[in-house]
Amino acid sequence: KPLVIQGEPDLYTSQYNLETGSQVRYAFEYAPDSTVLAQSMLMQDGSVDLYRLRYDGSVRRLIERGYYTPLQNENALAEQATLLRPFFRTTVYQGEDLACFPLQLSLHGPAYDPTLVTGMVPDTWEDWLRYLIRMVQADPDGNQPLFEGSYSSSYLRDTLIDLLIEQYWLACDSVGEKVAMENLRLNLSLTMELCEIIPESAFSDDSPLFRMRYVYVAAALKEDLSPLLLAFVPDTPPQRTPVLDVYLLNPYGEHRETALDYLTYVTQSQSGWLYTSLYQADETVEQADYRLRLERLEKQAAELTQMLTTAVPEDIRAIQDQLDAVELQRQVLEEKRWEVNEAALKRYHQVLDTLAFPAAELPQTFYADILYNLKACRMDVDSFCRELAHVQSMWHSENDEE
Repeated sequence: KPLVIQGEPDLYTSQYNLETGSQVRYAFEYAPDSTVLAQSMLMQDGSVDLYRLRYDGSVRRLIERGYYTPLQNENALAEQATLLRPFFRTTVYQGEDLACFPLQLSLHGPAYDPTLVTGMVPDTWEDWLRYLIRMVQADPDGNQPLFEGSYSSSYLRDTLIDLLIEQYWLACDSVGEKVAMENLRLNLSLTMELCEIIPESAFSDDSPLFRMRYVYVAAALKEDLSPLLLAFVPDTPPQRTPVLDVYLLNPYGEHRETALDYLTYVTQSQSGWLYTSLYQADETVEQADYRLRLERLEKQAAELTQMLTTAVPEDIRAIQDQLDAVELQRQVLEEKRWEVNEAALKRYHQVLDTLAFPAAELPQTFYADILYNLKACRMDVDSFCRELAHVQSMWHSENDEE
């Protein structure tokens, strides 16, 4: 029987099957949430061997309550876990047990162009949103773009709301629900005000002051901007929650050893910016095919240069044009040489200390309806916050009896 995984297919399955002669297939190509996971384990469902799921507060609580089976074995998986960066190592361990293993990572957020944003850079969400409102009021025609051209006022509103909800769950852990809710209400109100008055001309790729979805992981980027790391509550450190996909072993699966072998293969195949982001690796990394492509271009250039020395006059122009084209390709290749460069490492280390997973986070299915209504402007901020507090209270009453 094949090894069965529930969740979105990863990048390693085909190569693993080819190299080992094994069969890995996906039962469902969607990530199970914590409720599905708990039900499957309570029913001792053995039809799936591995779960690929998004790590969040609800998954963390399940692991804390024992819904996992340790991954360490007499293989390289536990050894690989020791190489993880401290934040991710702490995330995947439950006491002495390796409870899950990170597969994929992403993190985006606002960033600013330090050559355009001068003076004091805002350091709280409230300060930044007020700063943007003042910018719009002072420049109602949007002569100075504020955000990239792929955005609009509605898209900006949705993105800011999602970021502020993320901040709310983190603040519930650090300062308590009352203070967290006060800051959520304030910042959501400022967001709605901003998105009501911002002109569409404020969205352009022509030197905007900010970018909303700047890559925070250790990947080399064309534009070297500065992450805008903002405190949700004044006088507290900024925090961000990464999007982390993990593998969790089903204790009732039929292929435990094969599953562990597959996990080991996946973790040892991780490379480039992903490896640098997850593991304690702080060196620059070239694109995998850089050296091979460079060698080919250098060989072409040498051959063309040699041809020039013996070419008849009527052929010189054509050969020189070919040589110029090769040189242009070399320049383009050099621009894209690095998968991880020094700027990417510096940026990632700025963000790394802010990473946190909130224990207070509720599954979004519990408040999806009111979140949709807020984004669609069918519910005002006060009503949303009141309903969210009610949902949170009901959830606590049903889940915190222990």
